[in-house]
Amino acid sequence: MKKTLTSLCLMTFGVLATTAQDNKLFFSDGMVHLADEYPCCFSQMNSRHDKPAFNLQDVLESGKTDNGSAVKAPSATPKKPVYNDKEAMIKVSKEEDKWYFQISDSLMNRLLLTVSRFTSTPAGLGIYGGEQLRTAVVYFQKNIQDSTIILRSQRSYSAADTLDAVYKAVKASNADPIVGIFKMVKSDSGTYKINATDFVLSDNILSLTASHKRQINATSLNPQLSYVESIHSYPINTEVRTVRTYNLSQGNTPTMTFGLNTSFYLLPKEPMRARICDPRVGYFNDGYYLFSDNQQQVNYRYFATRRRLEPKNEEDALRQKNGELIEPKQQIVYYIDPATPKQWRPYLIQGVKDWNVAFEQAGWKNAITALEWPENDSTMSMEDARHSVIMYLASDIPNAYGPQNHDPRSGEIIECHIGWYHNVMSLVHNWYQIQCGHLDPEARKAKFSEELMGELIRFVSSHEVGHTLGLRHNFGASATVPVDSLRSNSYLTENGFCPSIMDYARFNYVAQPEDGIDVKNLFPRINTYDKWAIEWGYRPIYDATDEESERFILNKLTTEKTNLDKRCIWYDGEGIGNDPRRLTEDLGDNAAKANDLGIENLKRIAPHLREWNYWGDDNYDLRLKEMHQQLVSQYTRYMVHVINQVRGVYNTPLAPEQEGKVFQFPPKEVAQSVVPFLEKHVFTSPTWLVEVPYADRLWPSKDKRIEEITGPVINLVSNGSFIADINPRYGSQAYLNDLIKAVFKDFNTTAPLSRYQCFVQSKVVGNLCSYYSANSSGTANEVIAAIYSTLNDLDKRFRNVKNSDALTEGHYKNLSLLIQRALVVK
Repeated sequence: MKKTLTSLCLMTFGVLATTAQDNKLFFSDGMVHLADEYPCCFSQMNSRHDKPAFNLQDVLESGKTDNGSAVKAPSATPKKPVYNDKEAMIKVSKEEDKWYFQISDSLMNRLLLTVSRFTSTPAGLGIYGGEQLRTAVVYFQKNIQDSTIILRSQRSYSAADTLDAVYKAVKASNADPIVGIFKMVKSDSGTYKINATDFVLSDNILSLTASHKRQINATSLNPQLSYVESIHSYPINTEVRTVRTYNLSQGNTPTMTFGLNTSFYLLPKEPMRARICDPRVGYFNDGYYLFSDNQQQVNYRYFATRRRLEPKNEEDALRQKNGELIEPKQQIVYYIDPATPKQWRPYLIQGVKDWNVAFEQAGWKNAITALEWPENDSTMSMEDARHSVIMYLASDIPNAYGPQNHDPRSGEIIECHIGWYHNVMSLVHNWYQIQCGHLDPEARKAKFSEELMGELIRFVSSHEVGHTLGLRHNFGASATVPVDSLRSNSYLTENGFCPSIMDYARFNYVAQPEDGIDVKNLFPRINTYDKWAIEWGYRPIYDATDEESERFILNKLTTEKTNLDKRCIWYDGEGIGNDPRRLTEDLGDNAAKANDLGIENLKRIAPHLREWNYWGDDNYDLRLKEMHQQLVSQYTRYMVHVINQVRGVYNTPLAPEQEGKVFQFPPKEVAQSVVPFLEKHVFTSPTWLVEVPYADRLWPSKDKRIEEITGPVINLVSNGSFIADINPRYGSQAYLNDLIKAVFKDFNTTAPLSRYQCFVQSKVVGNLCSYYSANSSGTANEVIAAIYSTLNDLDKRFRNVKNSDALTEGHYKNLSLLIQRALVVK
């Protein structure tokens, strides 16, 4: 029998899958585990998605299905055909192969948040089971005239009071699209029975998005190979789980199958009071256009996305108002995916609980926690939109992310599913070794101890949870800390090295070995800004009666807070603008000083990468190559941090009543610090990057490798477009003067130039010539004039060069020729 079965699988280029429950099979295009009775070298099948189509014994004996026809997809009767809670939001029933919903009058026109997630995905797409696919807000409407129930998707971006005359115009201009029409099968005492089968299995808001279809070259949904797996209904949500197969226009297979779960989540009848955004506090936001009869212009209402925290009763509210910490009516709970390796679960949980220190500043105790998933509870599903989950994804992507879904009327965060990629561990390993290997002996290993890796996981967990509480990145937070303070153990113990865990400030790379910094002070933590941001978003404003009075109170509090402590200011978070303080992966209020110290630490780390990263089965030195590239990336990052100080403008958010300048160019001395830094670390060959004991294992030429590393940096700082953005307090001509002086500092000597000196000089002159040739025919401006003056002066000097070294003299004559060609009027 085993032989017959194996032959059948090979012949069809697919496999037969079975469920142990009823010993039946269906075809699956891919490698799956057949059954314990028939072990094969296939990856394990997820039995939750499998539904039998025909009898195993019959196939083994005859090679045919029960009726002799080709194998079709199952019609899918789940283990529990229907699950309805006693107080189910939508009563669900299954009659033969049809699924019916019972919609009550009380549900009509109530907003439902739909959240669709993958439950299973094909390999190689870069999307994983558990990840979110799409969201929508929908509502049912009753149409008595033709006995139908209509499902609409709310896409309204405008609002008005129903008592205002303008409400009629707003309503007429915001018709919501229909996404489903259902014929009433039965109407009884305010309850309407509809056949939902076609809708559930159609290509609509429950299905793949247009972009996903383009990604896989899908032409259409194949209903013959798709089925409903289960539908469960609870008091405030209904879960629809399907398996959907798409026909493909190209690829190795004609179809591709996905498992999907869509949650229909009942939004509150009365939305939470929205909290109007303040540009000085970084929250994700939503909003809408607000119309009223009394306006003279349309207003746009921005409000923060945040969780709902409420006191249990009036007595608790009074205690909190008087300064006492209270527990919320409903705690914020995250569940840990049971696919998470057990050794990491405590650290993920602690990363969530670490936020309690911030909630305490907002007046709450035990506001947030994390729990392991109750694997034996059949009433719970990780796709259920009532539950927030840290999903563990089997991916080689070194990353994690923290999205959230919210009520579009108020910004109330309903739930979130944090994506935790398995390979994020490689990311934190590499960061920590390259930034702190000179200080922490535990960082000098290819495989960290469980305790160290756990602490690294903990801080990433806290960062991602912060996003799901509504907080945006705060990339400027690290620039508020004096560089010298980063080397003070007492300062770091009390204040940490960055005011916000929402910054991309990974570890304290500035600290030197002689500073005696405790290992705990190398790690980021929830800090001053985070606590203030949570206080702004989550402290109840009991004296406010509505959104506007609450905004007024919070505005005053924010002004006092940010005037008192600049660490409490939000300096933007998604790379918007060109504020040179608003950088990722940086530390300190003086980039040149901080990164000079960082490079000294890289020099200490570079010689040891091979011994620190020896891996027993790494026959190709792949680990060593990867870690040296990490070292090079850190070096390049330091260059970019400093280069950004010569351009851009400070952008400090202020309330209208606050004194000060929102936009301000950095001081001239900040810009002037850039060229000396480049002269030391780029224009002078950074041989320490390649003069390492293992160099001959990585590159055939050290000189060429150095040029590959520094070439892009030199190109950037000598590009005319870059020069055009120079801080006007410094000026493009002054910058060019300093740049040329640093690059040609050995100009008047008779000593021969090194290969690297020629390389740097050729890069700079070549870039200036290229920019001038491409732009000089247009309107004259300061940059073109400065470049012309610089090239003309260089040409005069090159023509007078006398050097006993033929190669050096030839180098200067060639540069002169390049300039003459560039300056010729075409």
